[in-house]
Amino acid sequence: MLPLLATVCPPLAVLAAESPARAAGNLALTLLLFVPGVVHAHAVVRRRSFARRYEAVMLALEGRAG
Repeated sequence: MLPLLATVCPPLAVLAAESPARAAGNLALTLLLFVPGVVHAHAVVRRRSFARRYEAVMLALEGRAG
């Protein structure tokens, strides 16, 4: 859902995935030319996805070790 939102409304996707300060920066990028805002939003959404996946793997590994 967030990748679609990152294409349609990049600042809103960044706000959902990260902090309001990063969303303000993305708003500036989006107002500049729109494409830099979309690229930044997709990078933020991808980073959030990888972080959540990494956290799940680490929790599973800790469960096996303990």
